[in-house]
Amino acid sequence: MKFLPVLLTVFLAIAGGLRAQSATNAPVFSNGSTAAQAEFMRIEKVDGKRKFQMVIATYELGKFPGRKVALIAAVHIASPEYYALLQKRFKKYDAVLMEGIDGKEKFGKKGALLFPPSLEVFAQSATPAKKASSPEKLSNVHDIQETMSRAMGFEHQLRSVDYRQPNFVYPDMSMKELQKRLGDKGVDYLMPEEQLIEPLLPMAQSLLGGGARRAEASPMQNIFRNLMAELILRMDFEKALAGDDPAQVKRRDYFNIILKERNEKVIEALRAKLDEGARSVGVFYGAMHLPDIARTLREDFGARKISEEWITAWDL
Repeated sequence: MKFLPVLLTVFLAIAGGLRAQSATNAPVFSNGSTAAQAEFMRIEKVDGKRKFQMVIATYELGKFPGRKVALIAAVHIASPEYYALLQKRFKKYDAVLMEGIDGKEKFGKKGALLFPPSLEVFAQSATPAKKASSPEKLSNVHDIQETMSRAMGFEHQLRSVDYRQPNFVYPDMSMKELQKRLGDKGVDYLMPEEQLIEPLLPMAQSLLGGGARRAEASPMQNIFRNLMAELILRMDFEKALAGDDPAQVKRRDYFNIILKERNEKVIEALRAKLDEGARSVGVFYGAMHLPDIARTLREDFGARKISEEWITAWDL
């Protein structure tokens, strides 16, 4: 269990997070996984080659006749072709609710958003009284995202998505709000075990041959992509975060803030857009956020899934 926090950190950096689903009631998806996120991602063979794919799941809202919501599963490290295709899809919605801490502050600036959280700004704005994490620990998480994208032969979402779109809406927490919520709970952004990641990053990049993106992935990159895809698809967060020791309790507090509370902001923004008359709304958030959002759509909006489009994010 010593390295479990490391896996959780890498997992969140690449694909966002999720609200834990009760294992006793978890459905088994077509890919054999019982993890909640498996509804929004899959490993599929296309022309004999394995692909890690994310879904655009479109729902009809029974309590809002004629209105539709599309949950657009994001992975924050992927091929540029994946992001280019999504950029085209975004144009068809009246509004797209975009993930991004402090997004309202940085609206219209391409590449200005950093996914959870906006680490440099967070480190600079943290107050001594309720400092959720040190700048060193925060920079570690940003290093994970950047280094992992290069090492795996992919690109970071922030380098590939043009955020200067008139239909983009940023419902996410402000940096001050996130800082306060983490500080109120006394949650450190990284637990001591996660600090093991920093010295491993250069070694991982060297081993995988990361750097400039190649037309074809190296054998080591292919192995690592496959391992990471299986981990992201199958990890059961409820089991991973189970336990009553103080470290596990803090981790659950952290995930509740960084995932569940931020999802509540999405639902608030969705209601506002529907009240304004929007007929089609996209939600582009890390795939691991979506099980909780989909549950709320079903329970509170009478949502029914009417279509799926699967898009390849990684060649495996």
